[in-house]
Amino acid sequence: MNNSYFFDYVPSRYEVVSQEQEAIRNFILKFKDGDYRSCRYAAWLVCEELLRMYDGAVPKDLVLACVPTSSLKKYYRRFQRFSSMVARRLQIEDAFEHVSIVGFRDAKHTRRDHMVSDLFSWRVDVDDDFFRFKEVVIFDDLFTTGASASDFCELLEQFGCEVTGGLFLGRTTKGLPFNLKPVGFDKYLIEPVPGISMSELMESVDILSDY
Repeated sequence: MNNSYFFDYVPSRYEVVSQEQEAIRNFILKFKDGDYRSCRYAAWLVCEELLRMYDGAVPKDLVLACVPTSSLKKYYRRFQRFSSMVARRLQIEDAFEHVSIVGFRDAKHTRRDHMVSDLFSWRVDVDDDFFRFKEVVIFDDLFTTGASASDFCELLEQFGCEVTGGLFLGRTTKGLPFNLKPVGFDKYLIEPVPGISMSELMESVDILSDY
């Protein structure tokens, strides 16, 4: 499984040391809040990386699935437009409407057919008929410990899915050494996407014209 991130992300509780770090933080936080321009930029990044991963020929039956958030409201705000943009641009399958979140999450664990919160009435249900035996790439805005991504992969793989990759806008950098295998995601490595510079790409408007 190939897992990649675009930027090193410094959490808000830490001081940034450059304008680029501040731009990256603002971009990811705006994406989380559903900002349209940030969503378009994220969609462009992911489309370009998927085209690179598949040598310009992304399979039409590939499924893009966003990692569940702590509530359905956040899931819609963060991923609905983004997922549609990527799927429409690459003509691949969009799993957004096939993932359902009930309640609100704090701690969580995984059961046979869904993910469940330990402290709140939170669970994730997926459309097993849609996912069964599909090739899936997962996406999330941040990779910190990898636990949420790992649990989601485990859930999908129970239906015979092949999760071939994970893409993340940012990797939380404070206390997370390069290429660490975190608890909960210890089967996989996460590596940077080469050649991505926030300071250069954020200056471009033309790249967003098709989204």
